[in-house]
Amino acid sequence: MLLVEDETGVRNLVKRTLGRHGYRVLEASTAAEGLDLVAKHGSEIDIVLTDVVMAVMNGPQMVAKIRESLPSMKVLFMSGHAGEAIKAGGKLEASDHLLEKPFYAHDLLKAVRELLDE
Repeated sequence: MLLVEDETGVRNLVKRTLGRHGYRVLEASTAAEGLDLVAKHGSEIDIVLTDVVMAVMNGPQMVAKIRESLPSMKVLFMSGHAGEAIKAGGKLEASDHLLEKPFYAHDLLKAVRELLDE
């Protein structure tokens, strides 16, 4: 799993939560770092968990680049902004999975499990 989150505290909490439940997590603090990890470990990554709003390149832009080479990559977006506003603003497709911040550990784990099981 690849986790891309620019807020250190959120990234550490998410990584720790997922790790405690048996998930192997690669982490990046920027979209550019995330793309580098996909280039190196693409076949090992089964899901990308990314923030929507990040500096320089946002989550949806990064995911578009990932899907150029890995079109079936599963993605779970995270955002502290209202989900409907993000989708209405064109940042996400209606079919994209979104976990709204703040969230509880069980919400994160449930969302990841459901996406992996699709």
